[in-house]
Parts: sequence; C-alpha cells; structure tokens
Amino acid sequence: MKVILCLAICVFAQSMGQVLLPIERNWSKIEEKWADPTAPRHIPRAEEIPLRHKATRESKDFRAACGVANPARIINGAEATPNEFPWVAALFISGGSFCTASLISDQWILTAAHCADGALYFDVYLGAHNVRVTEPTRLEIRATEKYINPNWNPNTLNGDVALIKLPAPVDISGDLVRPICLQDPTDTDLYVGASAKIAGWGKTADGPGGISPTLQKSTVTVITNAECQNTYGALIIRDYTICTSFTDTNSGTCNGDSGSAMSVINANGQYTQIGVTSFVSSAGCASGNPDGYARVSSYLPWISSITGLVL
Repeated sequence: MKVILCLAICVFAQSMGQVLLPIERNWSKIEEKWADPTAPRHIPRAEEIPLRHKATRESKDFRAACGVANPARIINGAEATPNEFPWVAALFISGGSFCTASLISDQWILTAAHCADGALYFDVYLGAHNVRVTEPTRLEIRATEKYINPNWNPNTLNGDVALIKLPAPVDISGDLVRPICLQDPTDTDLYVGASAKIAGWGKTADGPGGISPTLQKSTVTVITNAECQNTYGALIIRDYTICTSFTDTNSGTCNGDSGSAMSVINANGQYTQIGVTSFVSSAGCASGNPDGYARVSSYLPWISSITGLVL
C-alpha cells in the first residue's frame, strides 16, 4: 500500500529543493454515498473547544483491551482481512475530503490536524472494510466535536495531530470495533529499524484515480530522523517527526491515508500506535523518498489532557 501524504498547502524543505506535501485531503471528489439528499442543507459546524472551556473528564483505562488484531487470512496480498485492524476508521469529511484515522478509546478518534482543519463535520466509519458498498456490521457515526493540536503549523507540519470525539461511546467488546494502544509515556524507544504496520484506504498508485475501496495494509521500516533530514531538511524533520523508508519494503503511504496509524507490536503482543500519517514527497507516493508521520510520543500529554485516557 502506498500512502501519499499531501496537504492542501505545500511545504518547502530546506535541503535538495524537496517539496513536501502534507497528505492531501482533497485528492478527488468522493462519491458522497453517505450523504442524505433530503437532509437539511445547513450542516452543524464542527465544534472546536478551547482547553479552558473543557469540562473535567472521567479517566478511562483501555490498556488491557487495546491493540488486539483479528487473524489475517489474505496470502501474498496487500488487502487486509475484513476487520483485521478493528481500530482503523474511515473519515468522510465535509466538502468531499477523505482521511483515515484510528480509534483510541470507546469515544475518541486520533487523526491528522490537516484532516480536521476547517472541517465542519466528520462521517466516521468503524468496523469498515469496503467503503464503497453497504456493510451491515459497519458503524456510521456523524461527529462534530474536534480538537486540533494547538501547535499545528501547516508550514512546518508541527502538531499534525487532531482528536475527534464521537457523540456517544461505541461498543468495543466484540471483534469488529476495538481501540489501538498508544505508546507508553515511559517508552523512550525511537523504533529505528523497526518494522511497522500501516493500513488505510489510500491510493494504491500514483496518477489519477480515487482511494482504494477496500482497506489496504503494508509493512514499513522506521529510519533515523537524520536520514529523513537528508531529504527534507532540519526545518521539517524535528523530534516530533518519525519517518519510514520506502525503498526497504517498496511500499508506503498515499492520498487518502492521511491520519492513519503507524503501529508496532509491543511486548504484550498488542498493536501500539507510534505515528500519525502526515506527509510524503511531492515527487509522488512511489518516488522512493521517505514518508513522514507525527510522532505519537510527542503528543501523549496533550492527548491525555483532552481525552482523560490513562496512558
């Protein structure tokens, strides 16, 4: 799976004239199958709540139940098994944009800031596999409450993380919908050389065309920030960034994968999110240049302060 991360605003890196594209939400006009033509034309605006107005939240701990994948049954293929990664969420965004996201609790979604920036609402698909057909077990939820990281800067890609609160908790006791674990705050591992998993509905090749109808998966290799800086420069690649190599596995992210989780398996066998898909090179998904992600460990205090999650 190639995930192209192209934001609406180009970011110019310092070195080698390389142009960074935060993953593009508006990769194409999406067939809005989820839209009700009889619905009122005045859509509620997504509510972005400042911290000073945030109500005290009850602490919740999902560490024992998170990150449990379902068995894979696809041989030698890039398509994920239906519900193999039960935390992966599809985001159909107001205005015809699309992103991927991850469920991190029974009521909170983690995605990229460039996916949430300017959005009026999100139609969230949980338990989805083929987003182009009706799936009877899929949950479809409209959410309007969002929190964009206060450090979000589309020019440097700092703070490219956002949270979406579902209007009510979802059932995570079954196999179809479950949260992913987040990196432990005491974990200082940079995961250089680690094999990480990515999954999303992003494009599977450069060129014209829309997202993949079915969830795709791939394995990527984490590289050092110094190696990533060789392509994009030190202005963009900072401590809050984590990068993966395209050349090691010949796969990566592409348009439509923005906001998706990059994860590793922890010592307990649980999938643990260490990155949020953020950007790729303007040269294309298959250019051979590294892909960039927001490093989850840099944003754990903020995530906990908003959600009340015990991390």
